[in-house]
Amino acid sequence: MAETEKSMSRATRDSLTQFVERQLRESILMGKFAPGTRLNIRELSEQLGTSATPIREALMRLSAQRILEARPGQFCVPVISRAKYQEISDVRLVVENMAAERAVENYSADDLKRIEGLAEQYIEAIHQGQYALAVELHAQFKFALFEASKMPTLTAIIEDLMLQVAPLFIDAISPPRVEPSTWVPTNVQYIRQIVQGLRDRNSSLVCHAVQGLIMTATRHVVPELPDDPTTAR
Repeated sequence: MAETEKSMSRATRDSLTQFVERQLRESILMGKFAPGTRLNIRELSEQLGTSATPIREALMRLSAQRILEARPGQFCVPVISRAKYQEISDVRLVVENMAAERAVENYSADDLKRIEGLAEQYIEAIHQGQYALAVELHAQFKFALFEASKMPTLTAIIEDLMLQVAPLFIDAISPPRVEPSTWVPTNVQYIRQIVQGLRDRNSSLVCHAVQGLIMTATRHVVPELPDDPTTAR
């Protein structure tokens, strides 16, 4: 009986840890933590309504996956170098292109409806100057597209890559970092091309737009990054 109770307790803790990890992953993808942010276990425990143990275990998992950085007594969102961002972008160009091609082949009517709705919300957020919301909607839009590929392993690979660069998007999309900013209108154009390409089952147009989103972001973000991230702490 004692062993059974112990196993049940462990299962419950594992489930909570998975829940916390999923919540943290979503928060990072939505741009809610800037590079260099220190994650406070007590604050996260209060926000998510759990004890400190699953919070700590989830942070350790994310650190092992190199999504977070473990420092003595704390966990932080990493500051990455120009070279690492460029490397991640190069890999994303390959894997996101593959996902886009498969999405054109495999999407359902429900998938298209969801993607169209998120595109409209994203464009509206941009026009209203709601840049934090736009970053969230952009992530939701991209993963709605990738999930339409019906390739969950590929989508998981893309998520792990995007988790490493997503904290930079809110800074890059918000004026007045680049004046006049050309990224936002270009992003809107690419989002519209993705939707139209899906409607037409035009994989070339969808892939062109997906790659354009990555390359445009890279051109704006890379110049702002340090050569040595340790100097930015």
